[in-house]
Amino acid sequence: MRDVPVPVALHLDHCPDRSVITDCLEGGWSSVLFDAHELDVAENLRQTTEVVAEARRHGAHVEGEIEGIQGVEDGVGSDDSPVIQTLEVAVDFIRRTGIDCFAPAIGNAHGQYTAAPTLDHQRVTDLVEATGIPMALHGGTGLTDEQFTDLIARGCAKVNISTALKEAYLKASLAHLQEAEARGRWDPPALFTAQRTAVLEMARSHIRLFGSAGRAA
Repeated sequence: MRDVPVPVALHLDHCPDRSVITDCLEGGWSSVLFDAHELDVAENLRQTTEVVAEARRHGAHVEGEIEGIQGVEDGVGSDDSPVIQTLEVAVDFIRRTGIDCFAPAIGNAHGQYTAAPTLDHQRVTDLVEATGIPMALHGGTGLTDEQFTDLIARGCAKVNISTALKEAYLKASLAHLQEAEARGRWDPPALFTAQRTAVLEMARSHIRLFGSAGRAA
């Protein structure tokens, strides 16, 4: 990653497996999310503290999580509502582990929303003001630009839009293939270009929201 001329990170998301985290850190990954929300808070705290110490030896960052994010994506997760910890428990976890970023449950969900989500924006503000570290926004697909810019302004420095990127990729593929069938012209490089263009534009549109949030703040 040191030889890449653009500001990009290689992040391991939602990983409960310590051995995989070790392999990634030794391989030069920039950051990891040690997802131990299924453990009780005390054991999660103990292990996350160890992961932070390991990451520091490699110059990497750690994202922590104590509340599962609702929703199923890529066959992983649960549609059950997560148990929300108190602000005091979350702040204590952040301070004692020394994590660099925290993923709170604020009404967000992985995958596709079946209805407009009601988000607890104030919880992001409270956590940032109490700890001084940025928050991670999981389940970003389907949120409005207004929700994004408000949450970014409050301290969400990382937003996850995996589902949106997959949708952009697949919809561009479908549209291109339907056109190719209608025209009777099958050109794989043109398909790859259409896929790449759609994914890049989706990413750019979300990157622009960080600039909008900065101006709003």
